[in-house]
Order: sequence, then C-alpha cells, then structure tokens
Amino acid sequence: MTHGQRGYGSLVAVAVAVVWAATPALAATWSSSRDVSDAQVLNEGLTLGSTATVVSVTITETGQLDVNGTLRLGQYSTPLYLPPQVLVEGYLEANQLWFHGGTVAVAPGGSLSTSGTTIVGESNALHTGQLACLHIHNGSFSTNGGKIQFYSTGYSDKMLKVSGSGNTLSIGELALTNTTGTATLAFELDGNSDRGHITTLESIKVAWSVLTVDLGTLDGFSPTADQVFQLVTVTGAGNSLPSLANVTLAGWDSVLGNTDKLYNGSWQLRTSSDGKSLEAVAVPEPATMGLMGLGAAGLVMRRRRK
Repeated sequence: MTHGQRGYGSLVAVAVAVVWAATPALAATWSSSRDVSDAQVLNEGLTLGSTATVVSVTITETGQLDVNGTLRLGQYSTPLYLPPQVLVEGYLEANQLWFHGGTVAVAPGGSLSTSGTTIVGESNALHTGQLACLHIHNGSFSTNGGKIQFYSTGYSDKMLKVSGSGNTLSIGELALTNTTGTATLAFELDGNSDRGHITTLESIKVAWSVLTVDLGTLDGFSPTADQVFQLVTVTGAGNSLPSLANVTLAGWDSVLGNTDKLYNGSWQLRTSSDGKSLEAVAVPEPATMGLMGLGAAGLVMRRRRK
C-alpha cells in the first residue's frame, strides 16, 4: 500500500466519525396503524399516536417488537387526538412502558415484558376522561422485578384488567395510588376450576389509595354462593395489603340503604385472615336469599304450631 492510499483511508475514517457524531438517534414515532409480523428492534424508544385518527398496532403471533427505550402511548392524545390501541398476539418487550392514554391488550398466547416501570396515567389535564388501560387476557406479563404504577396525579382514567385463569404474571411491585382521575382494578373470572377461575395478581409489595375493584365473568361462568377467589396476594415477607377504607366495589349502590362499599349484591370484597390477600366472595342471588328467608320463616311457624 502506498503512502497516498494510507492517507485516503485516514480521511475516510475521520469523515465517518464526524457524520456519526452529527446525527444523534431519535425515538421513533408511529402515527399510522400497522401490523408487526416479523422481528423488529427500535433502539431509541417508540411513541405511538400523534394524529387525529386512532393508531392501531397489532403484533401478530409471528411478530416480535423490542423497544430498547421507553414505549409511550398517547403522549399527544387530546380531545382531538385519539389514544392508540396495541394488541399483542406475539411478543412485545420495552425497557419502560408509559400510558398517557390508550390500551395495550395482551391476547391469549401473547407476551409483554418490561424491565423498568410500567406507568399508567398522565398528569396533563387534557387527558381528563381518557382511558389508559393494560389488559392481560390469558397472556403473559412480566415486569422483571420492576413495578406497575398508576400515576398518582394522572388525569386519565387508569385501569389494570386481568381476564381469565390462564395468565402468567410476574410483578415486582403493584402501586395503584391515585388522587386525580379514576383508578380501577378489574377481573374477569372464567369457568376453569382447575386453575381457580382467575389468575391471582401476586406482588412483593402492594399499595393503593382511592381504588375501584370491578368484577365480571367470562364464558357464562356462574360462581356458587360463598365461593372465594384470590384476586391479589402480597408475597413479600413482612408485607401486607393496604387498608380497604378507600376501596369501592363497582356496582355498589346505597339507594336501598346499603352502606357497605365492598358489597354490590353479587360480590363482596374482604381481606384474608392473614392480611395478605384481597378476596372476592360470591354472595347468594337475591331470589335464593328470599327462598332461604321463606324457609326459615316456615320453620319458625312449624315450631310455633308444635
């Protein structure tokens, strides 16, 4: 190699270095709907939703999306800019997941994994009334030791929803604190008795403040009276559930004189005897309770005749 060739190679190396330094990588923004059916890696984060149409992203069964940074949903959503929707049938991994508004739904067989904090909610008042929801339906969700957190001053309506008994859940910390907007923890029970009808949310540490618990069923499942279901369990040594003083069961109604916010005629919430679990107890149908009352009255009448 001649001296001139060596000099040319040095100039190329310097030029490449200058160009590299002058073009910092920016987080990607997806403002149109799409399917992810292959393996994609985004090294600087991803923002979904910045237009006046709903941005829907489906990660299909063959798709894998790795976000090496923060995945933000609905950062630009306002009354004019609608929050995005993400359906995970394949695999989604992000260092951190932040819901300003919108929904991430993990379908049966889908997997969502985070390595930092999953934050649900937004502090901007423009998001008032918008739903920020993480919904796991017989899929997999892991925080890898991190936590899922409701943004305590978030104006959006915050929801964590668990449907079915076939989920795989691994949550380091569950922090459902809330002072602005609404905060809901929702469960849908299915008919699979072998799996206990619901996937229990297990976490080393649990915190909540003003919280609504919403209960429903799938596939026509009808629980029997006094059947008990474990909704949330604290696994950390020395840790226990917070007070239920500011917890309300959805469907609670005081019109007929009911003063128990943890009772709605179909379900009752309670803390387990060891203080570690939030339990839902199925209560008898009103008709059944009426028949029980008639039976008791009949027994009294028979005793009086004797």
